[in-house]
Amino acid sequence: MKGMRLERLADSDRDRALAVIEASLSPAGYAQVRAAMALNEHLGELIDDYRDTLTEFAYWFTVFGTPSGDSPWGWQLMGHHVDLHCVFVGGQVVLAPVFLGAEPTTGTGRFEGITAFGDETEVALAFRRTLDPDREGEFLMGSSLRAEDLPPELAGPWNGRHLAGAGSDNLVLPPEGIVAASLPADQRDGLVELIRVYLDRLPTPQAERTLALVREHFDETRFAWRGGHDDECAFYYRIHSPVLLVEYDNHPGVFLANPEPARFHVHTIVRAPNGNDYGRDLLAQHYRLHHGG
Repeated sequence: MKGMRLERLADSDRDRALAVIEASLSPAGYAQVRAAMALNEHLGELIDDYRDTLTEFAYWFTVFGTPSGDSPWGWQLMGHHVDLHCVFVGGQVVLAPVFLGAEPTTGTGRFEGITAFGDETEVALAFRRTLDPDREGEFLMGSSLRAEDLPPELAGPWNGRHLAGAGSDNLVLPPEGIVAASLPADQRDGLVELIRVYLDRLPTPQAERTLALVREHFDETRFAWRGGHDDECAFYYRIHSPVLLVEYDNHPGVFLANPEPARFHVHTIVRAPNGNDYGRDLLAQHYRLHHGG
């Protein structure tokens, strides 16, 4: 990997690097990133192994360009369960692609009180439970995440049900799931609440701007679900619009012992489809307008 490995920096330099990330995200977004990093060290202590990888600061931070209010620049943070790419173009921010995960999602011992993906899980379940059973044919891809109930390509321990993982930049996916615009008002509100969980990682102005774009495309926005929706079942869901792609998946243990997907191992992915991962489309507009290219 390229960049500065945070654990090799002096405390003051590491604080400066983290300050860039903190200033780029909302307080909730930054707290979630730091929780994933802390839980990574918690996992290392639980299994007492992989101590070169499973630590709080075993992450690589890279800056691209020169931070500026006018010229494009960006940063990335990469490591186990954390992979963020943030691009600034003028007054706009693109935070995509983003991969965040945790195994486990709740800390114990000296990590007591650290949790991750509570809203991504609970808000999704609350929304799923409002959907009409007689419309399951429109959104339910399958009722189980057990390997024996899945096609082989969705039963692997690494990507699981994810379609937009590593190597899928600017992925074009066929539409699948119930159309947001077809939902009654209360269910549309529930879907918006779930979308906000992911957009609220951004500063408020950018989150609201992106949400407005999603609303404009509600007739092309789809929601799909796989798995159960009781208090224990593992599940997967996808929100797919022309401007936002979200995936949430429960995984089996990689370092822990559970052989089947469980709620305490979560992977989430957020992308900007149709060409705007890494701000590619926004950067192209900038260079056409300001550099004639």
